[in-house]
Amino acid sequence: MFDVLPEVAVTIAGFAGLIVILRRSNAGFSPLDQFALYFLLLTSLGAALLGLLPSVINLYVAPNVAPTILCAISGVFLLVLAVWRSIHIYKFRAYPRSIWLRRTLGFLQWLLVVALFLAVAGVLPPDALFATSLWWLVFVAVVQFFIQVVATVRASDDA
Repeated sequence: MFDVLPEVAVTIAGFAGLIVILRRSNAGFSPLDQFALYFLLLTSLGAALLGLLPSVINLYVAPNVAPTILCAISGVFLLVLAVWRSIHIYKFRAYPRSIWLRRTLGFLQWLLVVALFLAVAGVLPPDALFATSLWWLVFVAVVQFFIQVVATVRASDDA
């Protein structure tokens, strides 16, 4: 499973280049569009890098400790991503695009961060949660990609 996930995530990041080309205009990207593109790249490339991490960690750490370390790294990454996202969403709070989706995904991400740190503490099983965090990042990247595609289509229809 961890071998396929980085490939999927990098593919999603590659498609972000299509969004840049399709949405390129003389005025450039708005700050909200820049944030959305950065968020797409962070989630997809984050999934790719975290998906490659088990092969490195397993070389240096005992097999029974590796899942806990992977959950800790994934938890810190998702925490930083959630804080960064929350700060930027607060900046763009006047922008009503897909507010229910933003809130739902944000809540689920914070819930996953808590679950990852509970796995580090030994309360929850770390194997399943690390895999869940990787799939979560891919899912969020795919959702963000489709949001950008819809925004690109709407922008071309308006022009």
